[in-house]
Amino acid sequence: MTSATVDGLAILAFTIVGVVSHRGALPPSTLAEDALPLLGGWFAAAVVFRLYERSTWRALLSTWAVGIPLGVLVRAAVLGRLDEPRQLAFLV
Repeated sequence: MTSATVDGLAILAFTIVGVVSHRGALPPSTLAEDALPLLGGWFAAAVVFRLYERSTWRALLSTWAVGIPLGVLVRAAVLGRLDEPRQLAFLV
């Protein structure tokens, strides 16, 4: 299994746990609303920082520092929640 696959599965697992813990169920639409922006942010940053070409700590930390906040912002924008203070809590 490649590093990119493991990263994608980890983000999916995080999303599933979060959705189930907040909603008690796993509706596919909610999973898509939450998982796709996070996956998109992560893999966009991974391309920019060439994470999977040169697996260095710097590339990993840069991908994490940019990709996850990017995914959270895209998720908030898609859901129309950019002005909600709890989005900061979700980011943390």
